[in-house]
Amino acid sequence: MLPLQPQIALSEPWLGASYTVGTPPRRTAEFNAQLTSTVAVSALLIALTPAGLALADTDFGDAMADAFRIPGALLSDLVEPMAIAIQSIAIPPGRPTLTTPPPTVLAPPDAGRTDVVDRPGRLEIILPLKIGTAYLGDVTAGISPDNIVDLSRDRLLALLEPMASRGTLDALRAMGETLTLADLQALGLGGVYDPALLEITIELPVNDQQLRTIELSSEFAAPTGRVERPARFSTWLTWRTALDYVHAGGPTGFARPVFDLTGAARVMGGVVLEVEAFVDTSLAAADMFRRQATRFVYDQPERARRWVLGDIRPAVRGFQSSPDMAGLSVTRSFGMLEPGRNIRPRGQGTFSLTQPGSVQVFVNGRPVRQLDLQAGRYDVRNFPFAAGQNDVQVVVEDRTGRRELFSYSRFFDQQLLEPGLAEYHLALGIAAPFADGQPDYRTDQFIATGYYRRGVTDSLTLGINGQANMSGGMVGAEALWSPPAGVVGAQAAVSSLDGRTGWAAQLNYQWQSQNDEGPRQTLGASVEAVSRYFDSISFVNNSGTAGPGAINTRAVDVSLAYSRQLDDRTTLTADAGYVVGREGGASGARGRLGVSRRLDRVSNLSVEAMYDQLDTRGDNYGVFVTYSRRLGFGQFFRASQDTRQERSRLSYQRNPSQGYGGYSVAADLDRAPGDTTFNGSVFRTFNRLETNLAHSASFDETSGEVSSQRTSLRLAGAVAYADGAVAVGRPIYDSFAIVGRHRTLRGAQVLVDPTPDGGAQSRTDRLGPALVSEVPSYSRRNLPIAVEGADPGYDLGSGSFDLRAPYKSGYRLTVGSDYSVSVIGTLLDRDMQPVALLAGRAIDLSDPERAPIELFTTRTGRFAAQGLRPGRWRIELGSPPLVYEFDVPEGETFVRLAQPLAPARAGR
Repeated sequence: MLPLQPQIALSEPWLGASYTVGTPPRRTAEFNAQLTSTVAVSALLIALTPAGLALADTDFGDAMADAFRIPGALLSDLVEPMAIAIQSIAIPPGRPTLTTPPPTVLAPPDAGRTDVVDRPGRLEIILPLKIGTAYLGDVTAGISPDNIVDLSRDRLLALLEPMASRGTLDALRAMGETLTLADLQALGLGGVYDPALLEITIELPVNDQQLRTIELSSEFAAPTGRVERPARFSTWLTWRTALDYVHAGGPTGFARPVFDLTGAARVMGGVVLEVEAFVDTSLAAADMFRRQATRFVYDQPERARRWVLGDIRPAVRGFQSSPDMAGLSVTRSFGMLEPGRNIRPRGQGTFSLTQPGSVQVFVNGRPVRQLDLQAGRYDVRNFPFAAGQNDVQVVVEDRTGRRELFSYSRFFDQQLLEPGLAEYHLALGIAAPFADGQPDYRTDQFIATGYYRRGVTDSLTLGINGQANMSGGMVGAEALWSPPAGVVGAQAAVSSLDGRTGWAAQLNYQWQSQNDEGPRQTLGASVEAVSRYFDSISFVNNSGTAGPGAINTRAVDVSLAYSRQLDDRTTLTADAGYVVGREGGASGARGRLGVSRRLDRVSNLSVEAMYDQLDTRGDNYGVFVTYSRRLGFGQFFRASQDTRQERSRLSYQRNPSQGYGGYSVAADLDRAPGDTTFNGSVFRTFNRLETNLAHSASFDETSGEVSSQRTSLRLAGAVAYADGAVAVGRPIYDSFAIVGRHRTLRGAQVLVDPTPDGGAQSRTDRLGPALVSEVPSYSRRNLPIAVEGADPGYDLGSGSFDLRAPYKSGYRLTVGSDYSVSVIGTLLDRDMQPVALLAGRAIDLSDPERAPIELFTTRTGRFAAQGLRPGRWRIELGSPPLVYEFDVPEGETFVRLAQPLAPARAGR
């Protein structure tokens, strides 16, 4: 809330103003200039509120102009362009040294310095402190008729600490606790008090400034503003079932249904219990239920760390395998727990400005950000790099139009880590392979697996990994290096299992051009070699599964791939490879050359010539032709022919035309020698259910009969509970929200995340509150709300909910509240005259601890207040306050007070 007027009575001409507490300031020429922007902004803010619309017929703009005072110089920072001049630039990158300053507290002047504090006629006033036109914050200044202005040293240090050099700050600390502008001038910081604008301006030379950080792209940060709290206890169960009718190809008739179940429960302390199960009703009662996994999960999001106890699916790197096991694991993964954070090398560039200037940053020819900066030293970081070659340009322009350009190139890969940042995974437990659809715990087979990766420099990331069981183990290493052109990855591992040792290695190279000025190209090369007896704890290669006595029959695999955009419509792709086999493993070459061309705005044609000596499904060579066409919005047709396998296919696909509640259609007709098959499905989402109706049929051309035919109805839904509320809806995969309506909304319908076509992600109905099943963990999610059938004037508050859900959590949200009433009326003073141009607050007398509601009066004394509830309310205006009391009746959402309100009593 902006201050209505200074909190002291002043009439001294040396302050540049003359006004008294409780009355509007006199509108001098300077003062009117300061009000221009305030009037427009204040009127707009009021007009955007429902209650404010009722005041549209009043002279509210002038009222706000007289009620508020904002220094014009502060507003000019928002609307006026800054001066431009450049002196020096320094690139390549440097490390940042600045973060957002913490909140600070005003410090009082030094009471011990009587020569400054005890001056005759000295008055204190809060003034804005600036460097040039940049607003730093407010300071308490002492001003006297002899034009001496003093400031608190501690407050000045707090405001300058994010910007000033260490030497400048140390010089200030060495001085007294109360400083005058003359003291600042002696330090070379300038210091001017402007009595017309009521502000203090100082100077900070570039050499005395710190390096300031500028973020170019979004960085992970804690959400600001109000975020809803998750339920203390929540649980959900998602179910899926398939109801099949067999027409031919086996026992005909309805098949017994099967159910796939997944669920989770989040309890106090953030511990999550997860379960997975499968039910096959065609089996005997004792065998139909099969528990597939049970685990406890605990997250430490501030450390990007996850602990899992129970059935584990370990993450792997390099030549590791992923065994089914049960035990304990710990994982540090920013992708899981901090998905919004950029953990990749971000690139940095530093430059200096001795005068205000304009800087534009481009990455791959695309403008990233334009910066209007004050003089100082800057570190530009967090470049939004794309995979492949990235050209960075920094353009600096002064006020005369003279430009300076600085550029450098960098190759980027998504697997690189920021220097000093690490990810890891460690799992310890026993083997638990699946047998008959459920885990078979083998307590005599211990397993350990894990990896560790760390960013060393912006262009180098290193890692190690390993696995072990009762038969032995393997260890490996990996490196990812980004030289000026391309990315080089290397992996190597050695194993010793069942008394046999072996090794494996892989080297690959990737290059991708992102420059819009030339053709887009990609190049990749890879070579992988595996020794005869290399193995992991459950190693699987392209030729089969290795184990005791088994041999890796594929020794070396070399591949090369290249693509190039020939023009705006045509793309060329080519790849080739060769496999070297050993001891029964075949050796052979493979190759492919393809051309894809866009024929017009809706159709495309691609032709590929293929050769593969190791393919046993048909001829070693052939041609694959594909024609695709867009038939309309969300509709596609595709036809293909594969001469090598003599297979033809026709496909049709229709995507949903609306966000929620739409349907999709897919149909495929596939013909191979001796066999023709058809597959079709219609998928539709409803408010509480997902449905998929599918039909498949196969025709045997040899016998001339339908060999198989089946129709399936697949249904999926969920039931959820959060702090006493229950809802049913579509399947839940992670977190969820139950959105209900307040009793004051009566029969109105709540729509969550409404769409322009009248749909919504979910809505309330006769089955109860809405269930929002698509809430991702650790990501900001805003749920807009709309209400159909609410009473006129009903105040929905912000009209949305902001969520940042923990892992598999639930929310109970209520739309509407008792505080949904809007009130309009007129206030009179003790002389029964309209109370003009004052700010006040409305207090709920039945809940005095609740935050008051702010309100303003117009020239005619009219006011509007939103967010009230039925009951007794008090309004306080001015100082000493005028106090009014009135009642808000039950059952109303918009109240217009018929009679003006007179003061109930005078304030103290």
